[in-house]
Amino acid sequence: MRLTEIWRATVPGHTAHVMVADGASKSLFVGDGWGVPYRARRLHRFDPETGEQLAEVRSREQQVSALAVHDEHVFAATSSRLLKLRPSDLAVVGHWEKVLPSDSQQMLAFDRFVVAANWRKPAVGVFDLKSRSATRLAVGPQPLLAFHQGTVKVIEGFHGGLRALDPARGRLLGAEPTPAAAAVAAGADIWAVAADAAPETPTVWGKPGADRIIRLTGESWHASLPEPGHALVCDDRHGLLWCLTGPERATLVLVSQEDGRVTNLFLAGAGRAWAYLHPASGLAVASEAVPGTAGYRATPSLSTLIGHRLVV
Repeated sequence: MRLTEIWRATVPGHTAHVMVADGASKSLFVGDGWGVPYRARRLHRFDPETGEQLAEVRSREQQVSALAVHDEHVFAATSSRLLKLRPSDLAVVGHWEKVLPSDSQQMLAFDRFVVAANWRKPAVGVFDLKSRSATRLAVGPQPLLAFHQGTVKVIEGFHGGLRALDPARGRLLGAEPTPAAAAVAAGADIWAVAADAAPETPTVWGKPGADRIIRLTGESWHASLPEPGHALVCDDRHGLLWCLTGPERATLVLVSQEDGRVTNLFLAGAGRAWAYLHPASGLAVASEAVPGTAGYRATPSLSTLIGHRLVV
């Protein structure tokens, strides 16, 4: 395997850029990161092959916190809004206020539903695009979402536990015990970065990741990581798990689903962090804050995105 740089692009914000790739529209959608004035915040569309910017739109004075692509549209969650946009030019074709948990970092769009969660809040939001009705469901601390076998699964990360979501009836079904988890990914199975121990107090929002990947469905399985995991993506096509490790997400580790071996690892480089992974297209994006940009109005913060192609 090899990882090759294929493009560079500059975006506002020094960290925390939200991204999603869409093969149908040949797009990489990127929200501005932290350090951008409210009125200047935008969502951008890039060509994932060249890094060329193709479109942008203001995100209405709120930072984009989660993105999803469904039914030939892009859905963007912000602090208090849900936006539905046309991929080609990012024109806003739908706009709803306070239908999802604020600042949701996770969002799934399917059928006529949008489901979202903020891992800092013990709730899952369900929005019906057809009826325009919104539902909030109480869950355990550190909720994590996964779409598995046609069903949304809610993992209660802080204490452990897996439940199925029935969005039409607005209910959570079942309660399977699982270990505590800090991040999840789904394919044929549901995988997780195991959670590290943390004080069992109400002031703790979530447990950080440990240096271990576990499987939450099927037979018991685990793999050791060289350092604590931060985020996880499932790549069933190549029988791999892509894991971002370390507190700065500086290392991309590839783990075999078959036997848990670390097959490859790639360093983002000095001053860089891995920001987004899309195994279906072999795309990995790193980010690096532009030196001398401090995040103030006089010197708006900027980052360089570095697109890489993973050849397996």
